[in-house]
Amino acid sequence: MFRVLLKKQLMELAETYTPKKQRGKGGRSIGFLLLYVFLFVMLGFSLGTMLWDICAVLNEVGLDWFYFLIVMTLALVIGVVGSVFSAYSTIYRAKDNETLLAMPIPTGALLASRMAAVLFTGLVFELIVFLPGCVVYFAHAGVSFAALAGSLLGVISVSLICLSLTCFFGWVVALISVHTRNKSFITVLVSLLLIAAYYLVYFRIAEFLNEIALNAVTLSEKVSAKAAIVKLFAQSFIGNAQGITLLLALALVLTALTVEILYRSFDCIVTTEKGRKRAVYKQTAAKSSGSGRALMRKELRHFTQSPAYMLNCGLGLFFMLGLTVYALIKFSSLRETIGGYLPALSDPENGMYSIYRLICAAPGLIMALFGAMCPISAPSISLEGQSMWLLRSLPVSAKRVLSAKQAFHLAFVLPLSLIATAVLSALIGLEAGDWAANLIFVAAYQLAISALGLVLGLKRPSLDWTDESVPVKRGMAISITLLAGMALPSVMAIAVLLLGGKFDLTPYLWIVPLAIALWLNALLYRWGIRRFEEIG
Repeated sequence: MFRVLLKKQLMELAETYTPKKQRGKGGRSIGFLLLYVFLFVMLGFSLGTMLWDICAVLNEVGLDWFYFLIVMTLALVIGVVGSVFSAYSTIYRAKDNETLLAMPIPTGALLASRMAAVLFTGLVFELIVFLPGCVVYFAHAGVSFAALAGSLLGVISVSLICLSLTCFFGWVVALISVHTRNKSFITVLVSLLLIAAYYLVYFRIAEFLNEIALNAVTLSEKVSAKAAIVKLFAQSFIGNAQGITLLLALALVLTALTVEILYRSFDCIVTTEKGRKRAVYKQTAAKSSGSGRALMRKELRHFTQSPAYMLNCGLGLFFMLGLTVYALIKFSSLRETIGGYLPALSDPENGMYSIYRLICAAPGLIMALFGAMCPISAPSISLEGQSMWLLRSLPVSAKRVLSAKQAFHLAFVLPLSLIATAVLSALIGLEAGDWAANLIFVAAYQLAISALGLVLGLKRPSLDWTDESVPVKRGMAISITLLAGMALPSVMAIAVLLLGGKFDLTPYLWIVPLAIALWLNALLYRWGIRRFEEIG
């Protein structure tokens, strides 16, 4: 039974990273596999170049174990951050949990297959660090049987420790979600924290390695004095038998405890809905509202109840908010820093004048790039799915439906975009004309993006999905909207940089997105209405 469940789990894992239209097509599936292998190799190569000099220095002074302590720590952090995304969703949020539990399938076999998938995911992330780390070490120190065996057992042990940590975090989130009415916000909050942790590790990794290389001897002495067992764990990678035994024993004990905790609570967590309140009828006066407001509430409900929708189409909102808050907190210091450079660039006779004009256009262009990460309208047609007929059966015109979807997109993205643009413009100290041009640019850009997403969604809707992540992550509409949304401000930034010294484009940048927005909105409310009637 376990083998069948494991095969099913691995097939689902493979389908997650393969577009639906490419499944079953051998050549294209191999192409996607080669793409993932290429990305894996490139990430490993970049990390290996960082580790090369560190390994050379530590190997020369006899601190091989400290080098593997660095590699082991990085692998564990990246493995946990990378696989914890799937721990909660794979073990507790799988849609077929209750169906499988209703069958004569042992809970232990089901849980073990879910954990095996999490283990595999974590192992992939860990190997991005372990493979280049071990190759670099063997290139400097030479290959020996003891080091090979120790490295292999060390990787297995760290993978089991990573599995224990990720499953524990998933279990904590599951316990919280059981007692929470809206589980979507819990999922989104945890995902955002993990994304923040991932980028923190990614951008600080080079600085972290440099600091360790400069203070390697001092740090290794502190570890030896205050955490001798950690030193033994690291020595297991170079063949220390005692270290291998202790590390493997720790991994097995943590894994056994994790399995026991999850096994005892799995059925209860999966089948309990304590956070969902029972509906209690209360006689109140009915309040009527317009169809537009009702449709907006429907869009809001769909957005807030779908973690995949919020994360994939609302991530840019968090970046905008974070940038705005940071700019407000550091406003005075940043203003002084920027103010010290701008006067020297603002002279038209200066060869750097084009850079000055690009800085003047930066608030609108930056918010446009972040706004491209919020294609809320793009999957909204496909997300209707098999319930499209319900929407079409209502006494509501197609124009009202499309305008409600566009208005919902603008209501979420436009206010924050304008506020963030205004804050950045004030930070730079723009003149009134450039300030207004940036605000108009952002407003016209969002109007264009909201219409583009709906036009593409109407052009090729995907209504036969069984998982909401399909139209949200791999839909044609959201992919093209995202790419086009990033391409437009990038091209305009290049134009300002190339022509800024001869012709000032900044006050006129808004003309391009406004023209595109007018054309797309005309297309949406003419062709789009007819197309929507055909779909319905």
